[in-house]
Amino acid sequence: MRGFLREFGLFLKEFILFYFRLSIKALHFMAKWIKPIVMIIRHWLEHDAIESHRFRQKYGDSLGQFTNVIAPKEQKIPKVTYTLDQLKKMDPFEFERFIGKQFEKRGYLVKVTKATGDQGIDLDCYKNGKRIIVQCKRYQKQVPSGEVMKFVGVKHFHNADEAYFITTGYFTSAGIKYAKKEQIRLIDGSELMRWLI
Repeated sequence: MRGFLREFGLFLKEFILFYFRLSIKALHFMAKWIKPIVMIIRHWLEHDAIESHRFRQKYGDSLGQFTNVIAPKEQKIPKVTYTLDQLKKMDPFEFERFIGKQFEKRGYLVKVTKATGDQGIDLDCYKNGKRIIVQCKRYQKQVPSGEVMKFVGVKHFHNADEAYFITTGYFTSAGIKYAKKEQIRLIDGSELMRWLI
């Protein structure tokens, strides 16, 4: 078991060195299969005080960093105050990055997609083995129901676990009804102000 722990510790260090180079999708795939191994190691360490002390002395930092990648904790960051009018005046890409930060504060790994060829996805988010896609739209008034319908198609095409449509405007009754049926989370301007961290 000691030999295995030594090799696993070395693996953790190597993983930390190169994981930032991976795409979020690749990291998500690796996390799905490696997380159970981390849980087994943790369980074993809890029941062997001597080996636990030795292992943590040598590889504790790597284990902690690795666990944060696999299951990141929500960050405790002071709330930043914005008005709805300020959000509406943001540059479209600035608004996307702003919403991305909100998901990061909730413990998600977030990838902001490219301006062109985003295939209807503004943010690609991962947490606890689930993929969440997000559409961010700055609207002064109502969001056409057709936009919600298109996003439903995007969710099915990418086989996402969850989908958020976030706007500074508001949704039509038809859009709300359709989103509820297709399990799309809608956040309008009023709810957005309560949702911000």
